[in-house]
Amino acid sequence: MENNLNYSSEVRKRILSMLMFQLYSDERTIYREYVQNALDSINKAIDAHVLAQAKDGIVTIDIDEKHKIIKIRDNGAGIESANAVRTLLDISPSNKDGVNQAGMYGIGRLVGGGYCHELIFRTSAKGEAIGTQITFDVDKIWQMVEKEEEDYLATYVINKCTKRESIPAEESDHYFEVELNGVKDDAAPSLLDVNAIIDYLREVAPVEYKPEFKNMLIYKSTADNPEFKERHEGLEKIQVIVGETRIQKQYGLSIKGTKDKINNLEYFKIEDRIFGILGWGWYALTKYTIQIPKEDKLAGIRLRAHNIQIGDASLLSGTNYWKEDRSNSYFYGEFFVTHPHIRPNGARDGLVPTPESRALENGLRSYFENLKTLYTKANEAKKSIDKIYDGIKRIDDHGGTIDYNAKDLINNRGIGKFEKLMKTSFGFEAIKRMLLLYQPEFIEAKAKGEEKLRPIVPGQQEPISVKKEIPAPIDIQTDNGEPATTPVAPSSPTEANIDFSSATDNTVELPTTANQSDPVSVQEPATYQHESLIPGPRIVTPTSTPLLGQQDIIAQLNNVLDPSEIWLLRRVFKVLNSFCPDNEHDQKLIAEMERLIVKEFNDEI
Repeated sequence: MENNLNYSSEVRKRILSMLMFQLYSDERTIYREYVQNALDSINKAIDAHVLAQAKDGIVTIDIDEKHKIIKIRDNGAGIESANAVRTLLDISPSNKDGVNQAGMYGIGRLVGGGYCHELIFRTSAKGEAIGTQITFDVDKIWQMVEKEEEDYLATYVINKCTKRESIPAEESDHYFEVELNGVKDDAAPSLLDVNAIIDYLREVAPVEYKPEFKNMLIYKSTADNPEFKERHEGLEKIQVIVGETRIQKQYGLSIKGTKDKINNLEYFKIEDRIFGILGWGWYALTKYTIQIPKEDKLAGIRLRAHNIQIGDASLLSGTNYWKEDRSNSYFYGEFFVTHPHIRPNGARDGLVPTPESRALENGLRSYFENLKTLYTKANEAKKSIDKIYDGIKRIDDHGGTIDYNAKDLINNRGIGKFEKLMKTSFGFEAIKRMLLLYQPEFIEAKAKGEEKLRPIVPGQQEPISVKKEIPAPIDIQTDNGEPATTPVAPSSPTEANIDFSSATDNTVELPTTANQSDPVSVQEPATYQHESLIPGPRIVTPTSTPLLGQQDIIAQLNNVLDPSEIWLLRRVFKVLNSFCPDNEHDQKLIAEMERLIVKEFNDEI
């Protein structure tokens, strides 16, 4: 059998099934495709001096839910009448390469056909008094494509199912319009949901940022960085209007899902030693208090080409780029592909696999390691401040008693941890800038913690007012038989203010005289008053709060020792705990000493 070397290839009808009915899984994608085509047409109009600048380019989208009609119109260059029919009917007639234009294959215009009964194109170029309209009968195309017994050519199906006609136009007109007539809302209900489409286009369309974000963050963050200022200003941006709503990217001055304030934007670029600069990006610097919830539709660093989003918000998420699946959801940000050999694939849900795109993936993966460290350090900073307040609460919960755990929380796991973070966070400057956001909160917590741990010194404590009752003189006989009078306190004033601030346990020490037995009235009862300090009748009031941690083992000696001895023993160990080095080893030694002394007294009995 001879080979037929003269055979000419043919494109069969199944290609239409793919282009019109199977290319995209998300019906909203048709808006992105038509906006993308509009961007290319607007850029062409700028090159031809039909439009002065990109911001003069306008795309209007009208959604008529009642009549099930969608119209998408741009004021780009349009298509000359001599080329309109061929351009709109041929399959992939475009010379777009995805480098200088956002589109690549010239097939995106057909995607709307899968969601309506009629797909209509209208166009006119400046200087022509005639326009062109092409109508695709989508229902008829579907019937011919699905008719198994007939293996039609794709070109035959198109010729049979389209209507071409000229329409009037003004010479000043230049536009391209797509109309979806008879939208199948049962199969694609979101296409007629105006609010859903507005939200979608805010994520994916090549539009301007909100004024506050641009003025307060972009300008501020690029003021000393002319490279990224120029890159920002060079982004492709057009006006997109849905009904009466002008579409803008929704980044603001804070993270919606966490309420974290955005302090500034951090800029970076990915550069390969072989391929050069592959792209650049930004992310919001915040305190990263928690992971951004899924309800926040701005979460994640997004991948864009020609300022149009590639794929969805999760494209740069997952273990292909991060060591943790959740990592990307701590950030707001965008990365813009600039290398000419890095292009979106046909479905625009990823990149065409090339050596350059693989180099980009490796570069992003490496850079994202820094970002993982960034939010990890933020979490450590937040926890260190929380530990200070945990220590303060522990002291308050135990009646002001300062134990080892409270000191450890405040000094080591709190203040020490944060200060160590500040000293050791080098190599990635964004970490220090992030820690500075926590610094005011840390300084306040540190001051409160140190105040709780500050020992009582003379002059800091309120003086204790002691009321001294003056007794009548008592006559006694001396050895030689001569009367003598016991010395007494002065009769005036009858109330003396005595400063006992040096007594850290609030023990009241009064001047004593021989044989003095005067009753003592104390306005604030002192705890553990030793009999050698205050003579005469007294009541020793035991403390209800252990001086040493949670276990009061000295209380075992209440029935063994005199209350004054108990007081002295407690005082010794309180001093040891207050002034010995604050480390676990010394604290254990003190606790063991206390245990042995208690054991010794118990054994004697």
